[in-house]
Amino acid sequence: METPPVASEEAGARLPFGHWDEDTLKRALRAAHQRWAASQLDATSDYATVAQQARRDAARVLAQTRNGRDLGQLQNRSDFDVLRFAADPPISNDRLAALVDGDVLGDIGRGDVRLARATVLDHLLSGTPWLPWRRSGALASTAELRSALDRLSDRVAQQRWDTQARTQLSARQEQQLYDLLSRAGYEEVDAPRRFDDFTVLPPGTFCRERTVAGKKADAVARPLYGPVLLFEAKHCGDATNSVKRVGHEVLSKHRVWRETYGDAARTVAIVGGVLSPKPILELMPRQVPVVFDHDLGALGRYLSQVHDTPPT
Repeated sequence: METPPVASEEAGARLPFGHWDEDTLKRALRAAHQRWAASQLDATSDYATVAQQARRDAARVLAQTRNGRDLGQLQNRSDFDVLRFAADPPISNDRLAALVDGDVLGDIGRGDVRLARATVLDHLLSGTPWLPWRRSGALASTAELRSALDRLSDRVAQQRWDTQARTQLSARQEQQLYDLLSRAGYEEVDAPRRFDDFTVLPPGTFCRERTVAGKKADAVARPLYGPVLLFEAKHCGDATNSVKRVGHEVLSKHRVWRETYGDAARTVAIVGGVLSPKPILELMPRQVPVVFDHDLGALGRYLSQVHDTPPT
């Protein structure tokens, strides 16, 4: 059952942007989706280069582990990032870490995280049909090795391509925000990488990604008037993932910042891509405005206003 929001999350005056009724939210979600689709058609990354590197890495890791027989030879995270895609279905880094932390196979690798990860991954690979020599103990044929390399490198390449495309879109989204702040008259300053006290930001300035009260913000702006603005920029490639990234991640940071600063600071979510309405509808009652990166006009007007004159 969902925990109802505490009163402190809902307190504070509503900022004059980023709040949606049902019809306008549907239109905004559709526009964000269309913008994302157009960006995929115009992708500038070279998939052939990504695929070639993925194949080299897959071949190296298979050779290093005796074709997946000796996972104790996996040395670093990049090695695990390749071979975890040999599992059916591929296992995420978060899930692999959770299985290790949960001692799913008993007291393994105590004090040796690398060994524990290798042991869990070895167990998960035991049922992989396209590594048949692991079960039979026989030598792998050339055809079997080629087939395994093809499948593994294809999976790794697709994941890297998706990550690279998402990173490019996220960087573009963040740059939009920085440009908007600059146009509204805010001067960028080089604040400490981590801070709790907003006095490190002079009024009328902003800084890029910083850790504030232990939580990362993609930008922090201190207007001349009104609360400090803590920006969270989230670009998503699918609606299911947006529930976690826009809903859970933004909300968890908002709760910490709300508890720490009260009305002195406000969380603002900048979103784009393929989005579910669910996380947006969860954020708005907490007075967290949600702004789509294809329509920053209302946010820009507010930023200019509180940079020049006190809000009425």
